[in-house]
Amino acid sequence: MRFVILHYHILKNAGTTIENVLDRNFGERLARLDTEYRDGRIEQRDIVDYLGAHANIEAISSHQIHYPVPTAPGYLFFDWCFLRDPIDRLRSTYDYFRQHPAEGDPLSESANELPFAPYVRRLLERFPEQVDNPQTNLLANGKADRETVPEDLPRALECMRQIVFLGVVDLFAESLAAGRHRLRAVFPRLDFSAPPANVSGGLGGSVSRRRLQFREAVGRAVYGEVQRFNALDFRLLRAARAELRRRLASVPAAPARENAAPYVANPSRLPWALRREEERKRRRGLFDPDFYLAKYPDVRAAGIDPLQHYVTNGAAEGRKPHRLFDPAYYLRQRPEARAAGVDPLLDFLEGGARTANPHPLFDCAGNAAALADYAAKNPAPTPGAFLVSDEPAILRMQPQQRAFFEAVREDQLRAQTSSGDLEASRSR
Repeated sequence: MRFVILHYHILKNAGTTIENVLDRNFGERLARLDTEYRDGRIEQRDIVDYLGAHANIEAISSHQIHYPVPTAPGYLFFDWCFLRDPIDRLRSTYDYFRQHPAEGDPLSESANELPFAPYVRRLLERFPEQVDNPQTNLLANGKADRETVPEDLPRALECMRQIVFLGVVDLFAESLAAGRHRLRAVFPRLDFSAPPANVSGGLGGSVSRRRLQFREAVGRAVYGEVQRFNALDFRLLRAARAELRRRLASVPAAPARENAAPYVANPSRLPWALRREEERKRRRGLFDPDFYLAKYPDVRAAGIDPLQHYVTNGAAEGRKPHRLFDPAYYLRQRPEARAAGVDPLLDFLEGGARTANPHPLFDCAGNAAALADYAAKNPAPTPGAFLVSDEPAILRMQPQQRAFFEAVREDQLRAQTSSGDLEASRSR
């Protein structure tokens, strides 16, 4: 079985810094694979053929590979991809072309001919594909030279959640922490200490502050057009940040050490991540994340942790946390809880089960209390955990085995089943 990292190098999405990380770790075993043409495209079959001809290569970085990730017996591919706020990306691209002119490239020539505001207007008028949700397009369709439609977003969200090493540029240190943890069983010695590279100037401060500066530079009308063109990308980025924070919840706190690499997340920035496990324990067993996401597709589409959504919004909105818990039915029996506006599930688990039923199927309070007792003894699994076959099977694995299978994309495992390589990888 051959393990290969594929870095999807989206222009101005911290790609050079990540490429330097790969170079530091793999050296001659890293291939920078691009064609000589600006709009060239490297197909999945080309990647497999290239690897077949270069047995030493363990990582590939390219601006021209595209989703979906290739599948081939005998290979497990681990994709790395960083996303970025559309406003930051547009500004950084302009600065990059000004610093690194590319003869014959119309975008580079426009950036070097025009001040920033006219450059943005030219993009909107003459090169709309460059500002029409390019990141959503790349993840959903593997290309950025077509008009996006609303139906692209669910595909882009599903692709984003499958990315093994998902990064968000404005959460760079957190991205490295989550990525390193997820890859720990497959690439245990990855070193992320390489400093940032090819960083554009003028992008300090918060994201909100940079957006305000962008609006002041281009004017409200143009800024509004840029926002409209990138509506799907903004939603994709919000979902990616939520997914990244969900992954961070499983990263153990790193011990302080001198000259530590800057990948350890700051817990003070993640109040929900710190609280989530405690909240899960309080609602254990009777909050079903899979049911919640299936019943409420708006939560799935938004990329929000289902338990977080239930705690912060869903309970107040009367959403069901479990197929056997009907909040409206329960609160009719508990008018004092309804008047207090409490979370009905938490009220049930903290004593309400003695006097009220969670669902019409429970015909007496004794059954309801038995259900609450069952819930207390049977914690629900963490949502989003990758299960190879069934939950008990993966729970019986050794921690290292489990970490390995959680790092591998589901489509990659499916590709191995016919060749028998899956069983071989289980025994590694």
